[in-house]
Amino acid sequence: RVMRIGGVTPIPVTFSVIAATNRDPETLAAHRDLLDRLDVVRIEIPSLRERREDIPVLVEYFLERKRRELGEVASLSTGALQLFKSYHWPGNVRELLSLVERLLLAASRSVIEAQDLPPYLTAGVAERAASLPAFDMETVIAEAERRALERALRQVHGNRNKAAQLVGLSRASFYRKLKIYGLTEPKTKKNISPISRRQGN
Repeated sequence: RVMRIGGVTPIPVTFSVIAATNRDPETLAAHRDLLDRLDVVRIEIPSLRERREDIPVLVEYFLERKRRELGEVASLSTGALQLFKSYHWPGNVRELLSLVERLLLAASRSVIEAQDLPPYLTAGVAERAASLPAFDMETVIAEAERRALERALRQVHGNRNKAAQLVGLSRASFYRKLKIYGLTEPKTKKNISPISRRQGN
């Protein structure tokens, strides 16, 4: 029951309280009375690195939320999102939210690519994939595929048609996977026509 300021009659109210803490509740001895009142149904939420399947949902939620707050419009490419899923997130969900906000503020294009991510997010991806739990097959397979594409491109010196043949993919499928994994296209020299050369251009 609550009493309004200046009121004389208690008013009955019905509500539920949802509380959260990042500490072990059993160590909160100083707040034992409050804990006993709150601790009716306890839900343990694993760290972000233990529930990587939630990362795309959280990223989209935070992007939409920050778009409204900041007035910035940008989305994450599939390749960038894959790197989000392979990162170990020591700062948990707060770190994810901070990075989404930072990327939106710095975005110069409508799509944030893998190369736009901070170096610490892309460093050691292969090593992290090797240490992932055996059941996290989606990330392990994606990282292996990405490495195979990169090796094929290096072996044929950036020739994408030859690289596609090397890995046994059609040209369209190979190009699509390059886009998915955020692999940059090799730079090519501009063609100079014979007329331009004769004119000294």
